[in-house]
Amino acid sequence: MVRSTAADVDGYLAEVPEERRAALSRLRELCRVELPGFTEVMA
Repeated sequence: MVRSTAADVDGYLAEVPEERRAALSRLRELCRVELPGFTEVMA
């Protein structure tokens, strides 16, 4: 498992390899649309 010291999701996405960033950004976008009422956090 990859560990990150990013404080937020934007920071994490900035750290991931470019070839993975588009897919993760799309997944984030879908979660924001489909899961209203949830708060995005790093855990």
